[in-house]
Amino acid sequence: MLRKLELPPLQDRRRAKRLTLLYKVVVVHVSAISIERYLEPLRPKRTIRAKQYEDYIHHNIVCNLVNNNSKCFETIPANTVLFQNSFFVKTVIDWNRLSMTL
Repeated sequence: MLRKLELPPLQDRRRAKRLTLLYKVVVVHVSAISIERYLEPLRPKRTIRAKQYEDYIHHNIVCNLVNNNSKCFETIPANTVLFQNSFFVKTVIDWNRLSMTL
């Protein structure tokens, strides 16, 4: 059915919605969430990219520290699975991976 409707997988749609909400919070379209309270901007430094292998599941710590754009935030350390899957922790990692061209 997904192929017939040409919908992206649910995981990709959720990721896009999370990144959209974070963007709205960063540019103050959503005034209910104060970005200064939850996130700290990352000072500019060299770009870090982890190697990506297709069809390979990895838990490389470098993947959480990737910063490809100038509007990166500090990664929030998370020890429990519950906290690792929370909005800000998950979305900041994806946000920092975005390239400057988007």
